[in-house]
Amino acid sequence: MPVSEEKSFSIKIKILFSSEENIRKQWKVYTKYNSINPKLLNYEKTPDFDELPSLLPNKYIYAETGVSKHILYTLFSDQSHMGYISQLVNESTFEDLITHHAVHYEDFSSYQLTDLNFLIEQNVISKSEDGLMYFDAQQKILISMYAILWSQGVINYYNLPSMLSNSLKNKYQLAIDECLSDGLLKSKSTLFSKVEVDFLNYLLNDKNFDNSKSLRNKHGHGHSTDVDEEYYEDYLYAVAVFLLYIVKINEEFHFQSLLNEEEGYLAKFE
Repeated sequence: MPVSEEKSFSIKIKILFSSEENIRKQWKVYTKYNSINPKLLNYEKTPDFDELPSLLPNKYIYAETGVSKHILYTLFSDQSHMGYISQLVNESTFEDLITHHAVHYEDFSSYQLTDLNFLIEQNVISKSEDGLMYFDAQQKILISMYAILWSQGVINYYNLPSMLSNSLKNKYQLAIDECLSDGLLKSKSTLFSKVEVDFLNYLLNDKNFDNSKSLRNKHGHGHSTDVDEEYYEDYLYAVAVFLLYIVKINEEFHFQSLLNEEEGYLAKFE
């Protein structure tokens, strides 16, 4: 979509936001019919960001159960009080404690045993015959996934972890599959993750955030200023939204191609 350099930032922003709504409608129609029929677009209402589906099954993984939330809190929260053994042996979190120290079951205080036993029962941590607490190889894979869920709130099933080889990626996906089967984790197949939906809603409207930038409402209701340069930041945000669409839609086609045992969508541009 060309945007003339001669147009003001205000006009460019309005064009970008109008085109963004059209992209949403096009994507919704494409995922329904595997094509974009201009006639169908006329009957399609503009969907919300969280209503845009994905072409990929189990695309985003979330820790939304009581058990998974408890696991994450106990492992990674500095408020769980599970990282303390003594003045000489302590870390901010339980995960750091087990990783950096040789700690035995009997080292923990009575008030910590409920959460410790919970982690043992959930197979998050192991106990040797002499009481040493440790993470085995499979548990370390789970711990790394839990760490991402704790810090980022979501895992992309097809892009975890991006720096590892395909064989290791498969190990992570198998671990996720098991957690999904057990009901420990939940999946959702949408174009945008919940975190990204929050970001878009924060930028473009006041649907979920009282302090949102609400750029669509601002520029859709005739907001004006005598100094067009004051719109430059808003223009950059509008461009960032478009870049996010480019990344996410290319990602969809790329991973769909790989699932179909093809070379991948991105390989076409190399």
